[in-house]
Amino acid sequence: MPDTGLTRYIAILTRALSDLFMLNLTPPVDQLLPQAIRHHQAGRLAEAEGLYRQVLARQSNQPDAIRYLGVIASQVNQHDTAIQLLRQAITLKPDFPGAWLDLGNALQGNGQLPEAIECFKRAAALQPNFAAAYINLGNALHGAGKFDEARIACLRAIELNPNAPEAHNNLANSLMALKQFDTAIAAY
Repeated sequence: MPDTGLTRYIAILTRALSDLFMLNLTPPVDQLLPQAIRHHQAGRLAEAEGLYRQVLARQSNQPDAIRYLGVIASQVNQHDTAIQLLRQAITLKPDFPGAWLDLGNALQGNGQLPEAIECFKRAAALQPNFAAAYINLGNALHGAGKFDEARIACLRAIELNPNAPEAHNNLANSLMALKQFDTAIAAY
């Protein structure tokens, strides 16, 4: 077969494509994590999990990726796995209020209220303006029958985020349990 320009072009293109496929075309870790979080927020858990795992394949001790894998495990009711992953994230980064909150949620989902309460308290101590920590603390305290402590946590949550319906609902539930019916009705 004679050597034509087309044959040379195809050979060059074939080599270029081969070289391209040999390159690692995966985006850098600093791009993978935000992409994974976007998938996670959109409810595409399988895609998010795959990207978190890609991050961990490159940086095995990346606390955010470990944390969010724990959150996914909690979302699919794999609380034991979630607890393990979230504890691992906290070991790597002890001053991580979001991970403490998520660990509290996983523990609460696993029926471990005393431990969950401690996690929510830790999240609030690390970030005193963390309304979600107080909302979840109030809910857990209510579940543990500590209605006055729940009321106080809910009031703090409302102080931080007056538009949080969960805080108002939790406050009203605690007030009902304390037999403060009129105040509870106003809180709803």
